[in-house]
Amino acid sequence: MRRFAILSVAARLDSTVRGALSDMARFLFFLSVSATVFFLAGFFYEAVSHVDLASLFGAAFALFAGAVVSLTIFKLVPDFLRTDDDSWGPFWFSVRWTILTYFASIPVAAGLGYLYIWVAGREMPKMVGDADLVILIFAWWMPLWWAIAIGLSIGWYRHRIKYGTPGKRPSNKRLQGDAATPRA
Repeated sequence: MRRFAILSVAARLDSTVRGALSDMARFLFFLSVSATVFFLAGFFYEAVSHVDLASLFGAAFALFAGAVVSLTIFKLVPDFLRTDDDSWGPFWFSVRWTILTYFASIPVAAGLGYLYIWVAGREMPKMVGDADLVILIFAWWMPLWWAIAIGLSIGWYRHRIKYGTPGKRPSNKRLQGDAATPRA
């Protein structure tokens, strides 16, 4: 009887953890969007205005922008980053896609670094190699922030395509139509 109680508690705990993963995914999405806005807005505000953006103002703006983007997506797609099947599948899909997104977006971030140097060109130090260092830092560092939001989104979407929602499994309409047609 005691063993059954321990297994029951373990099963309940596992279910709670898996249920919390979708809420955590939504929170990580919000944080990722906010961090991306914070760093990109800060860099480009400084490049255009030649004045450092106050960290507190930048953080408030980024949190507000992250909240607006996240809440808009959560309202338009109510089941975004949620799973009904209580499994670890979407988590592993998201981890895989986050890693792939990071490496795939390195050229995009390098392009943003180049754009930053082009916009802030006259204010950049004139030392040899500084421009290359800025592009390198952008290329390796910026994807760390947006890869999480993009990876979570793509992983959730790919999991939904592959496995569907319980009770709403994806179907091939053409094959289903042929199978549903009675044969004479």
